[in-house]
Amino acid sequence: MDFVVVDGLMQRLASGDCVVVGATEGSERVALALQEQALRAGKSSAVVFRDGMRHLSYLRSRVDEEVALPLEQRGWEQVRMAARVEELLAQLGLSELADADPTHLSGGQVQRVAVASTASWGPDVLIFEDPFAGLDVDSVGRLCALMHSYPGVVVLCVSANSAGVEQLRGSGEVEVVGELPELPALDVELDLDGSSVAPLEEWVELGELNARRGSQRRGWLRGRKPAHPKFRQSRQLRQSREFEVHVPAENLRLQKGAVTWLCGPNGAGKTTVLRALAGLDGHEGCQKNIGGSFGLALQRAQDQVAQTSVGEMLAQVTCQREQVARMCTALGVPFDAHPLDVTAAQLRAVQVFAQLGGPHLVVGLDEPDVGLDPAAEQVVHQVLADALREGKAVLLTCHNERFVRRVATYAEVGELHL
Repeated sequence: MDFVVVDGLMQRLASGDCVVVGATEGSERVALALQEQALRAGKSSAVVFRDGMRHLSYLRSRVDEEVALPLEQRGWEQVRMAARVEELLAQLGLSELADADPTHLSGGQVQRVAVASTASWGPDVLIFEDPFAGLDVDSVGRLCALMHSYPGVVVLCVSANSAGVEQLRGSGEVEVVGELPELPALDVELDLDGSSVAPLEEWVELGELNARRGSQRRGWLRGRKPAHPKFRQSRQLRQSREFEVHVPAENLRLQKGAVTWLCGPNGAGKTTVLRALAGLDGHEGCQKNIGGSFGLALQRAQDQVAQTSVGEMLAQVTCQREQVARMCTALGVPFDAHPLDVTAAQLRAVQVFAQLGGPHLVVGLDEPDVGLDPAAEQVVHQVLADALREGKAVLLTCHNERFVRRVATYAEVGELHL
């Protein structure tokens, strides 16, 4: 977007205002520019980034203590601090997770912890980067309510229009600045029946799955004095929190050339299932059951960067190099670029392309829509369609129904609920 559109925005906003800014130049970039504006205007500000893990301090072993950390640093009195933490946890649906280890939560739960922690001390301006990405319907509603009730200024920087933005606009007064980016038409040839990829009459049996997430609390934190008496009283309730999920074999029967949408609210265990199938977190994995490899695009694309260039990340892609070059050109990413030097949207598309275009028989995609801009989403849909045409089976987690509906315009999508 042209930054002239948001130039001077902070000077004219007053407490209680809620503004959505269309960030065609990247939501993080716009969010940081607006934070700088707020500081120049003499207003305290904080940014809630799309990746909630960026906000975790790794200094606290409980959710309530993590949320309280900014208040501790500002010297809040203990009773007042406890009341504020309790209020935010209830408002964001995190009360039952107060004693959980923040590093053992789902992506959507971590995102809500990040919101609670950042909003706890009440900055004059609270800036969100694509806040609804990866959140289920209940979490979106809770976040919208918090935004409308926040006493200061709330600004959302969004890289694409979403159901969450529409829900926010429908639940209270919201100003829109600039254009909300819309998705371009898909470059996929559709058959008359609306499906361009015909599924095969072949199935992949992944087998029964028993997966777990979480473990004993980290030893170096055990025995540390809690933040205040309220937390100390509840600390004895649980010294470990291990989440388990069971999926029977008949539910993990995937059709080749089709997508299986793994559904469930934040915390249901979708990521746990995908990581277990890939053999992560101490699990055996499903490779021996399917006679081939299981590829997984992790929820956080940066966690999958082990190479020093985009070309090296895509080295395992089996399609013709001309097609790889065409996709990179569409993304605007050169082969020799370092993966951590490209935008979040470009890295997400490269990560998904590396897994879908590799030699894997089955590919898991953990919320591949999060972080995409319109151009990168175009590429993701294209490489997904190509992978399905090759007869691969895809297991997808996604809270963005618009993204799944878009997949359903060119491929067959079945549902598996947790």
